[in-house]
Amino acid sequence: MPDKYTIIVKYPGIYTQEDADTLKLSSIIEVTYSDKINSYVQSNKEFYLNPEQLDTDIEFKKTGEAVIKLTPKQSSLTLASKQWNIAEQRNYDDLRSLKLAVSMKDFRGSQTQKTSKKEIFTFN
Repeated sequence: MPDKYTIIVKYPGIYTQEDADTLKLSSIIEVTYSDKINSYVQSNKEFYLNPEQLDTDIEFKKTGEAVIKLTPKQSSLTLASKQWNIAEQRNYDDLRSLKLAVSMKDFRGSQTQKTSKKEIFTFN
């Protein structure tokens, strides 16, 4: 069962682990989180996350499918605000959604990448 640490990628050009290993996260990941203050939830705050803060483990599942498992490199992530010139520290578990794209090489040996459209992953 997928969770906020697992992204399933379905693309007909994934035939082997070698193909899956060319998958990359988009250069900027949009995230939201909610603050709980006095038992009231503030509206979702929108920030950017640099994917270099995440380790990725990519596993080929079957033809046309791979799984990207995300692991934060440290307990606290630095998120940059979309609206103001500020940054905040948050735990990965605080995130409520991720909006990202993945890319992979057009074909084996290619220097160019195909990029998916951005998808939103929402968590409880």
